[in-house]
Amino acid sequence: MRTTFGFFVFVDGVFSVPRLWCQATTGGDTRLTIEKAEFKRGYAPFVFNGSVEDDRAYLNFSDPKFQDAGKYRCEITTEEYGLVWGNLFVYMRPVFYSNSSRLEVGDDPFSIVGSSVKASDGDTVVLRCPAFAYPPADIEWYKDGETLDTESGHFRQRHENLYIHDVKREDEGLYRCRATNRFPIDTKDNEQTFTSVLDQQLRISNYLGWLIPLIIIIVTLLLLLIIIYTCAYCNRRKSDQYDVQKKEKTLRQAEEQRLRDEEEE
Repeated sequence: MRTTFGFFVFVDGVFSVPRLWCQATTGGDTRLTIEKAEFKRGYAPFVFNGSVEDDRAYLNFSDPKFQDAGKYRCEITTEEYGLVWGNLFVYMRPVFYSNSSRLEVGDDPFSIVGSSVKASDGDTVVLRCPAFAYPPADIEWYKDGETLDTESGHFRQRHENLYIHDVKREDEGLYRCRATNRFPIDTKDNEQTFTSVLDQQLRISNYLGWLIPLIIIIVTLLLLLIIIYTCAYCNRRKSDQYDVQKKEKTLRQAEEQRLRDEEEE
């Protein structure tokens, strides 16, 4: 008695088949009658009831997503032998996903451009490589086309992410995360290699770079104050000149009235 299963692969953004299947046979040909079938997802406590058609158990994926990739266990309860089981694998080449940064996809959906990362001298920078794949991908980092030594201390790779400690101006450049995994397309095929890349530009600014905008703001405020004071001073001068002219006119009118009064007497 043995279990056989259907192969399931996610390559180039398309699932090869929309469902998993497994069956139990004796002598390699005779299918055993299935009373119950369940599919379990890896170590997670997810149990899916399988549908049975012609003594074959199926797990249907109505809307497959990349999170569906992984290892499954098919458990079949047969009339003749009780419980039999076998492992199934949903393979997927590396893809990138992120909820916090913008990813730009061009003509090649597996060559991605991420958002630029900005930092100041002396900072610790984290460049993320949000790759998902099954089997899990091997991660390599490059800078301006050259392989990085991620064990140097200055550059340190933790899981898939790259940490750059005490960044300097010379750390500025184009960083590439390359995710690679391998699996067969068909049960009779040899393993094939699949690669996806994510490019991110790192920009470094001087730690005193904030002074320039601050100086510009202060100078602008000073100019505004000077303009306001100058306008106020000019208005006050005009007002004072007007008051003098008015006072002189009043005195002249009074003098003229006095002279007229004297003439009348």
